[in-house]
Amino acid sequence: MKGSKSRERLDEKIEMLTALKEGKAISEIPSFWDLLELMPRDGQMWD
Repeated sequence: MKGSKSRERLDEKIEMLTALKEGKAISEIPSFWDLLELMPRDGQMWD
């Protein structure tokens, strides 16, 4: 089931980035901080 979880996270990332692009505030994006914590450090790819 890893594939479906990965797909779900991808959808959440797209929604978050789209909301930011549309000018929404961070406080208006429910999963912003959860997704931000998943971002890799030191130039690694964000899966």
